[in-house]
Amino acid sequence: MKYIERIAYCILMVAVLLAFSYPDIARYLGALGSAGLAITHFSERYEGKNVRLKRLMRIRYLIGFIFIGASYLMFRTGNYWIVAYLTATVLELYTLYIITREENKKQ
Repeated sequence: MKYIERIAYCILMVAVLLAFSYPDIARYLGALGSAGLAITHFSERYEGKNVRLKRLMRIRYLIGFIFIGASYLMFRTGNYWIVAYLTATVLELYTLYIITREENKKQ
């Protein structure tokens, strides 16, 4: 699933870069990238007993919903989608950093 996640990140980055010059194309690319990220987030499971990692995985589920909401906002008028994507990105960076740190702590 990691390769799908990387492809979705690349598509989403292209969509954000094209958002102000070609908004019609960017909307569909943003929806495609957000759907890919949401699928990868929803398909991840944590079966361990670490409470912190369980909480971080729940936050990643929330991030998937935020990405889907941000892609919906791209189709609406206004620039509220920027705030949604920034929020999801900051939460994503936080969870990835802490998950990596917790997994390295176990070893």
